[in-house]
Amino acid sequence: GKRSHRVYISVKVVNKDKKSYKVEETELTSENDTSTAKEMADKLNALFSEKVSKGYDIVVLPKDSTYTIDGTEGGLKIPSGLTVDLNGSTIKMAVSKGSSAAIVTMDQVEDAHITGGTLQGDRGESGASGAVAIRIRGGNHCTADKLIIKNISGNAYVTERVESKFSRLIADNEFKRAFSENDKNFVITSTPMVDLTELKKENGDAADYVMIGCNDYKKTVRAVSGEIYIDFYDSNKKLIDTVEGYQHRKTKIPADAQYAQAKVLGGLEGEDRIRVYFNELGENLEVTNVQFENIAGTAIEPTTFNNLLVKGCTFTKVGGRAAHISEGGQNGAGGGWTEAQ
Repeated sequence: GKRSHRVYISVKVVNKDKKSYKVEETELTSENDTSTAKEMADKLNALFSEKVSKGYDIVVLPKDSTYTIDGTEGGLKIPSGLTVDLNGSTIKMAVSKGSSAAIVTMDQVEDAHITGGTLQGDRGESGASGAVAIRIRGGNHCTADKLIIKNISGNAYVTERVESKFSRLIADNEFKRAFSENDKNFVITSTPMVDLTELKKENGDAADYVMIGCNDYKKTVRAVSGEIYIDFYDSNKKLIDTVEGYQHRKTKIPADAQYAQAKVLGGLEGEDRIRVYFNELGENLEVTNVQFENIAGTAIEPTTFNNLLVKGCTFTKVGGRAAHISEGGQNGAGGGWTEAQ
């Protein structure tokens, strides 16, 4: 939150000695090649996985080629630790259906990158899907650089959260209301005490953080009071620390904490969707030197993330917005970021 007392810094150490693999055209196509769009996507994804397993950091595709893929299951899936250099080539998506349809997907990966070519969608074709160009779910240090993204029938660049199994509903009748002695209109709403043991068990190292708020895309932080205080307690329910922040923001859990209790400024009568939860947001993402052309929806639609750099991008014939960065109104009017830092 903007008035938090502590700042946590994540440092990424990058190995400068990169091992590169240059793909030969014959590895992907033959003289009488009849690969379907799905087979081509599978072939490229298998190639990426194989080269990462053999210690390669960069895969360079043949120069100025065109590969048509099926994006129904996410298209090209870039694994952790890999840079895909398109080398001037075009990845064209055949008409694809489904909520996961994309040309490129980075799903819960780290240090994954795509650069140097064109991602072409299916806008204007019969049965256009509304699929995205790049979808990033969770992850850390993922970049899109020096690309042309064009003819996209949906949004172009989308980030999404990865939901944890851990989610504890705080029911409306569990709220406790307290009034200031000096101001009867000043309301503090407190949650019951929540055991964090299961959160840590299910999420491993990621469970260093917790979130509290309306765990619902359609309800923005304005739906209830944004400011929040979280009390952390040890196994004997003795207070360790109180952290001031904002709903939906990642809040660091003290090392010895087992329980958490939140206090929100303002009444929450009738609100039954406030939860203590953990979602993995995409962190340290970059969209640089990208040309967005002929986009039906929004060029950059980041719904959830923690640190996003957009630099050197151009936008031509974008039907929606260049970037959807408004927080939105109460109950999600206007849409916007529900979880963003």
